[in-house]
Amino acid sequence: MFSIAAATTVPYLNKDKCNSIPVPLPPLAEQHPIAEILSAVGRKLELERRRKEKLSRVKKGLMNELLTGNKRIRIE
Repeated sequence: MFSIAAATTVPYLNKDKCNSIPVPLPPLAEQHPIAEILSAVGRKLELERRRKEKLSRVKKGLMNELLTGNKRIRIE
């Protein structure tokens, strides 16, 4: 990449130069299992993100209840 970058004070690459760089790709038969794994990981991340948001809302509501005195806890 450095060899094709335009030489100014700060080297840069434009879109045309980036498109001229060959990028090796795995065979299509290998790409499908990779895509399935990445999709499964993406679904898991989305589920965990939703779970975190739900827990954050519960925490916020509980903290509000505790701080206003609407809920009390007993410490033994």
